[in-house]
Amino acid sequence: MKKSLLLLLTLALLLCACAAEPEPQAAPSAGPVPTAAPEATAAPTPQPTVVPTPQPEAAQLSISLQGAQHLSLLQDGKFDTACALPAGGTITVTAEEEIGGLYLSWFDHPLPWTLETPSGAAAAGESGFLHEYVALPAPAREVTIRLPETARVRLSDICAFSPGRLPDWVQVWQPPCEEADLLVVPTHADDEFLFFGGLLPLYAAERGLRVQVVYMISHYHSLRERCDELLNALWLAGVRNYPVVHTAPDREIYSVGEAEYLYGKTNFLDFQVEQIRRFRPLIIVTHDENGEYRQGNHMFTALSMEKAVELAADASYQPRSAEKYGVWDTPKTYLHLYGPEEERTVLDYETPLDAFGGKTAFAVAEEAYALHRSQQQLAFRVYEAGHAYDCHSFGLFRSLVGPDDDRNDLMEHLHPADWRS
Repeated sequence: MKKSLLLLLTLALLLCACAAEPEPQAAPSAGPVPTAAPEATAAPTPQPTVVPTPQPEAAQLSISLQGAQHLSLLQDGKFDTACALPAGGTITVTAEEEIGGLYLSWFDHPLPWTLETPSGAAAAGESGFLHEYVALPAPAREVTIRLPETARVRLSDICAFSPGRLPDWVQVWQPPCEEADLLVVPTHADDEFLFFGGLLPLYAAERGLRVQVVYMISHYHSLRERCDELLNALWLAGVRNYPVVHTAPDREIYSVGEAEYLYGKTNFLDFQVEQIRRFRPLIIVTHDENGEYRQGNHMFTALSMEKAVELAADASYQPRSAEKYGVWDTPKTYLHLYGPEEERTVLDYETPLDAFGGKTAFAVAEEAYALHRSQQQLAFRVYEAGHAYDCHSFGLFRSLVGPDDDRNDLMEHLHPADWRS
């Protein structure tokens, strides 16, 4: 009897325990098993986006000048007037606002000079740039230009600017290239636009190549303002490396024989060989063999270049420049209008350029040529497609990388890294 009661009691306890346990839930057919929510954390404070404040454009300041006679000529805005300054002389420049930099247009090639300011002195003039911008070490309302002791020099114009972003027309030149992707060799100032058209704005500004311009004729001792026109036009076209200009004076020449007689048979050739070795270009562009309109200096430039590209690679020719720069074999050389028309490389100057706010290379070339003000009374212009002097059309005279296939880009088949050590 006791055993029966004990068994009944045990069974009752087991039934109570089973009734207390919850029934198992069926697993969901799909979807992740929910996890415990993470502990709440404070949301990060958003950081404001820092937008750089555009640098304000520098203002051209009203200045007064003291220290020499005829200083009014330095503020007339004319390149064909100049003030002769004595050796060792000084000019004091004063403004009511702080000056951030001076912009000088020299009539003579400048010798080294010194800019003296309250915060210290700055050396200038060492590059020989006719248009020279010099930034002050620190803004000041009065500075002094101390001229070289060795010789007198003529200065055409002085402008002063407040600190800030300079206006686009102020030329802050870089030295000539160490190595050039493109060496452009016009004869006279303005030929680079008349006959080569939009080449400079397209390759220097839009494509960002290293473009070096070398002129075969100097206007320095003939029509002096053409030197300033040259710089103004190059700057507008997007060239930033200062040009090189041969010393050969300008002459009216209508045959190669006349040019050889007046300049010397190898005058142009020797200069070109030295420039090729100095700049080690990937591409050279120069004139038509026929001088476009049978102009003797143009022909002399082109025919000399045909020899120069070969001789620049020959160490036995002009050994001094070979020792100084080494020899160089230019990969591609183009002449304006060279060879059969159907084989020429024709450049696109009609596509809008980002570098010039949507203007075409041809339009920029026209604007640049207009800055050659002394030449505007002549019948020349930037020559359009289809004209006898078409500025779009170039023939491949010599190539180390084979012929052009697409014939629409001077850089076709050229990879600069393959040619630079």
